[in-house]
Amino acid sequence: DPAAYTTSASAADIEDLRRVLGYTHWNLYGASYGTRLGLEILRQFPATVRSAVFDSVLPPTIRYDEASAASRAHSFDVMFRDCEADPDCSRAYPDLRARWQRTVQDAASRPLRVKARARDDAPLREVVFSGESLAASIPLGDTDGLADVPRLLWGIVHGDADALSRIGSAVLRPSTYAWGVRYSVWCSAE
Repeated sequence: DPAAYTTSASAADIEDLRRVLGYTHWNLYGASYGTRLGLEILRQFPATVRSAVFDSVLPPTIRYDEASAASRAHSFDVMFRDCEADPDCSRAYPDLRARWQRTVQDAASRPLRVKARARDDAPLREVVFSGESLAASIPLGDTDGLADVPRLLWGIVHGDADALSRIGSAVLRPSTYAWGVRYSVWCSAE
């Protein structure tokens, strides 16, 4: 029953797991939705948590799908502002904000077609990016790769085959994302 897949029910399941494993206390680590789940565990079972570390907190007050476009736009804005303020970045990627915005607008009216592979040994396939899907393809959530984003955008703006292949390949890779759980949790309006 999809209605049974809620953050509250998952927290209770995790508490059951803690008891079955015989732990009196444990340490929680969560990222993204795991932070929301961790907060719910802390709310329901505070006495069983020794410590909690949350990265990229998704609080219960935020509806991710409603807020994600604004969050992405804010992340781009911060990155562009930081690049403009950094002499090396602004010299390497002059007027990056305007060039990127033009590229996204162009893709909205003329979708960008990219040839890419899901893996090195996979067949070459075409990936089509509209303006929104192009912006969404940029790995702003990959904290290890954030420093490379200006170079990636510059490559996309200038039609660099490696940059285009990188975003195309990312789209083609099989997802391990749990869409069923996401929709159940999001639709339960928890």
